[in-house]
Amino acid sequence: MRRDFGDAMPKGKRIKSIAVEASKTFSQEIKKFEEIMSRFFSIPLVTYGEAGGSFDALMQIKEMPPGLVITFKSLPEMVEIGPRIRVSHLIWDLMPP
Repeated sequence: MRRDFGDAMPKGKRIKSIAVEASKTFSQEIKKFEEIMSRFFSIPLVTYGEAGGSFDALMQIKEMPPGLVITFKSLPEMVEIGPRIRVSHLIWDLMPP
């Protein structure tokens, strides 16, 4: 990742704690996805203000056509540290035919 993001992340800085940022969106799909990611990775779901000095990085989930984009940003600089993940569609429940 350092190769892809160059000097965006200072050398020697280790990410020891991360949280999912609770977005201010009205989209129920994004809110549900944030909660699922928080539970799956066992990391807290916090607002940007709550993250303050408590975490080294934030996982952000944003809606960008044609789907969702997950990014990771260092705190407090809010510099993208990678990876960037694009989610084209979500399937919440598979029903047998």
